[in-house]
Amino acid sequence: MDNESLMDDVYFTKILNWYHENFIERIFTSNDGRPIRYALQKNSGGKGTVIVVSGRTEFLEKYLELCWDFRHTGLSLCLYDHYGQGKSGRMLDDPQKGHIEDFNTYLEDLHNLLTAHVIRKFSPPFFLITHSMGSTIGTQFAFEYPELVHGLILVSPMFQINTGRFLPPFVVETIISALCFLGGKNSYVPGGGPFRPDLPFENNVLTSDKRRFELNQALMRNGPDIALGSPTVGWLKQAYLAMRHSRLRARQLKCPLLLLQGVNDIVVGSSEMNQFCSAAKHCQMISYPEARHELLMEQDVIRSQVLSDIVEFIQSIWIEHEGNHYNEHRYA
Repeated sequence: MDNESLMDDVYFTKILNWYHENFIERIFTSNDGRPIRYALQKNSGGKGTVIVVSGRTEFLEKYLELCWDFRHTGLSLCLYDHYGQGKSGRMLDDPQKGHIEDFNTYLEDLHNLLTAHVIRKFSPPFFLITHSMGSTIGTQFAFEYPELVHGLILVSPMFQINTGRFLPPFVVETIISALCFLGGKNSYVPGGGPFRPDLPFENNVLTSDKRRFELNQALMRNGPDIALGSPTVGWLKQAYLAMRHSRLRARQLKCPLLLLQGVNDIVVGSSEMNQFCSAAKHCQMISYPEARHELLMEQDVIRSQVLSDIVEFIQSIWIEHEGNHYNEHRYA
């Protein structure tokens, strides 16, 4: 998709204009002076609040279509960029490297966002719609702050990275640990590099929807400050620690969970998703035939069902929350 066709796309002519009219975009300073970009809906919807916790390399513009689709649900909406992604601050001199020293940094930023900005403006229940790496973050966050998460939606959660039949995860972990020990934690992972603006749709593992794939590529080409390349060795080491931590603590999750997986997802491990959902107390899992990793960027026939399932899950919790709230006041 070239620049001209991008500007003619409905995303820019309708959704982007709607976003600028209905959202306030700001920067807050998190721990250690980290600048974090976020966007809040100007007016509260009154039927709960959704915080979108995106995946690795992603940026809030990628989820404006999701917000557009939710505009009539009564939900209040919040988007943000993780530290090291989008228009939030970057850690290394090379802004193309996806790096983190500790996954707890992501949790601190999300906690600061909710407590200092979201909760003051919007009402519960609070829902996290998370994708891939964002699901690892959201799961860890729900462990640490259960009072702030009333429903957790895990879209293609990253509980294990698919490294193929001939390179099992424990081998990758051993290699990564050795590279970190040798001082290579800030280097790209082997075979990695900067964002590829010419990446073709054919043979991509993320989505079967060509238009959405090319739109996201065009957004990064036109906005090089939001583009991100491969992860660093250090990021991958921290990711393995966080994924293991999430899997081991699945039984401790108290909030309702909705886990969504694509049958054709080869980016993250499906067996780890299944085990996680079986271990969690309140987990519902839905699989989508023909879907790849990015369910929210898939073809309309798949994506529409995904959105319907998410809204149904959220509404069921909101109804229960309102019933409890009504009874508290009735018998007070």
